Amino acid sequence: MDNSSPRHLKLIVKDAKELKSNNFGGTSDPYVVVKCRSQTFKTDVIKDTKLPIWNYVVQLDSVDDSTYITFEIYDWERIGSHKLIGAVTVGIVELKDATVRGITDKWLQLDKKGYLNIYFEFNPPLMVTQQAQDGTVHVVPAAAAVSPVTTAPRWSALPAPVHLQPLYIQTIPSQNVVEFSTPGEIYHEKVYLTGTSFQSSIIYTVSDPQVVVRAMYVEFKGKVWSNHGKIKTLVSDSRDLLHTYNVQGPKRVSLPRGKHMFPFQFYIPKECKSSIVANDYRVQYVLTFYADIVNSPDVSVTKTVRIVNIEDTTLKQAAVPINAHASKTPLTGGAIDFRVLGPKNFFYPGEDIELEIQCSNNSKKTIKNVELSLLKTEEKYGVKTPYTLGKTNKAFYPKIYKGSKTNQYIVLETPSDITPSIYHKDVVSIDYQLIINLDIPSCVDINLKIPINIVFRDPAFQLSPDPLTEVSQIPRYLYDWDDRHTLSWLTYRMKAPPSVIEEFDRFNIQGFDIICFEESLLERMLSGAGERAPEILAALMEERNKIIGVRYLLKDLQLPGLIKCFEDHTITTDILPYLTEADLVSLKISIGDRKRILNAVSKQNQQLA
Repeated sequence: MDNSSPRHLKLIVKDAKELKSNNFGGTSDPYVVVKCRSQTFKTDVIKDTKLPIWNYVVQLDSVDDSTYITFEIYDWERIGSHKLIGAVTVGIVELKDATVRGITDKWLQLDKKGYLNIYFEFNPPLMVTQQAQDGTVHVVPAAAAVSPVTTAPRWSALPAPVHLQPLYIQTIPSQNVVEFSTPGEIYHEKVYLTGTSFQSSIIYTVSDPQVVVRAMYVEFKGKVWSNHGKIKTLVSDSRDLLHTYNVQGPKRVSLPRGKHMFPFQFYIPKECKSSIVANDYRVQYVLTFYADIVNSPDVSVTKTVRIVNIEDTTLKQAAVPINAHASKTPLTGGAIDFRVLGPKNFFYPGEDIELEIQCSNNSKKTIKNVELSLLKTEEKYGVKTPYTLGKTNKAFYPKIYKGSKTNQYIVLETPSDITPSIYHKDVVSIDYQLIINLDIPSCVDINLKIPINIVFRDPAFQLSPDPLTEVSQIPRYLYDWDDRHTLSWLTYRMKAPPSVIEEFDRFNIQGFDIICFEESLLERMLSGAGERAPEILAALMEERNKIIGVRYLLKDLQLPGLIKCFEDHTITTDILPYLTEADLVSLKISIGDRKRILNAVSKQNQQLA
């Protein structure tokens, strides 16, 4: 059966959120009317809520690609007509496309404010082609071809933990350091979507001969906080980082000197809220590492994790065009017709809001300008506070005289630090409106209020750092390189392959580590570069030999006590030929040692010449 053939469609009107409130208490009494061709269906009324749940089933026969379904949400009124608080129309083609991609439920954005959640299922099922591992192609139902979309488990019933094997690199650190390492987070803070897993690591750098650990674990917690304290725990999970060690009796794990990496993985439930800070309201996710150490003080570090619910991003928002209209008839006669158009009603922080202004003037008034402002309304525990976040003015040129009309554009940039739209029942809500004011001399202005949503940008979008800036900030002295300098050197100066960059990134390799590594270890770490591995290794060794060469020189002269002095002043082999008597005097080196150093440097210069 062809996918374009008529089919039976089962719809479930599940629930809604962030609906426009009409009642005095900030809620509504919503119900949904479903219209498809000549059929009309109506759900029950859910009293006094902004988060209604209906789970109303609609059965539609013989729908095809030309069919459209309209959902209208009304606020039930005891007296008078019921008020329309939002509507949306969706085509069967759109639902079929979603089904083929394995999506069987969808949040639809209403034209005024809020979202409606529906489930849809076609019968007979839609068919898709699928290639098997042996290369053969089969036609199978869409549900069997893609992974089904399932509801993520609650945090109390998370998937079974995945325990990853620890890794170890032998080096000679100068101090004990514990830090989180997340690949790809050197230049940008990573953002994770709900319904996915994320992986990070603990890098435990041990400078002592050994550290004996009784317990080591990491916790992942997400909570909603307000000025009244914790409201809700969104997720709580933990990992035993010593799980893979096979220890008999009381657990005692010895970590020798070097770098120990303990990778771990956590699942983010689909229903988790987006990370946000709005004054005294915040949604926060934190990783906490704790180690019970036998022969030294215990260790604890924390790290904040940014999480975005996919429903709050541009990925899931349905683009509802802005089309607002108003007119006015002044006492002097005639009429003024005013319309505002825009391609969508959602924007991310820092995005330009571009609107088309259409004005037709058949009155005796002369219209000179229009004003656009962005209004934020923050409601906390029933108290609403409005804020004007931005304002711009557009002067019409030429002016709109009697009998004339104009089409012009006006642009307002949203603040880069603007808080996305949020709603937490009985706690806080943040709404946004565009206020467009048409200035009419000696008359009441025309004023339009258009609700919009501020959403999160696609988490995958990241601006790349400036290569020139990154390279210019790499210290001349290898010992002073941190992990960012190492990655910038590999990425922008050497243009190393991604596999090499990832290997250095996951271990937080710094300049001091490169100095201490055996050459054979560096060769293994650079093996992913293929034919370019010798070239990158030679460049690394050259940077390292600038320091080690000075050490060898001073040791050969029986002056090891001056190594620290030379390294504190970042003296390398490329500076040695230019050292003068005055330079060594400023380092407070005795006259005899000065002569020995200068003679040795002179001999090296002659040999190189």
